[in-house]
Amino acid sequence: MKEREEQNEENFPVTVNQLKKWYQAKGLPPEEETHFYIGKDVKESNSFGIFRNVETNIVTLYENKNEGEERNIIYEGPDEEVAVNQMKSMIEEKYLKDFVTRMTNKFKEIKWTREFITGIIIYTFIALVILAVAIDAVFFH
Repeated sequence: MKEREEQNEENFPVTVNQLKKWYQAKGLPPEEETHFYIGKDVKESNSFGIFRNVETNIVTLYENKNEGEERNIIYEGPDEEVAVNQMKSMIEEKYLKDFVTRMTNKFKEIKWTREFITGIIIYTFIALVILAVAIDAVFFH
């Protein structure tokens, strides 16, 4: 049961601390690069953050703009899970968009020449032959 709880924490964090662990487990860049601050009240421009005020037990999810002079409060209240879920969604959306953009640019860089396509077909055929030989050796001999 404990293993299931730990797995749930890794995939669906509900506290700020779990979100921080989730972020680190995903191997995302450091907060100084991403400008996503988890567990910190930072005034840096163009950044997002989430933190819990230990005195009031209120969770704040914020976005800083204009050199940190303007702050948009996205969520402020006692429900930590709501704020954590919103922050996680923002992180996933940003990195999913970045990933799609990078893959699209790489795809555009490929020169789809006749030689390139022929090479793909030949290597795919060789891989299928090797796979067929391996299956035959394992299951039929």
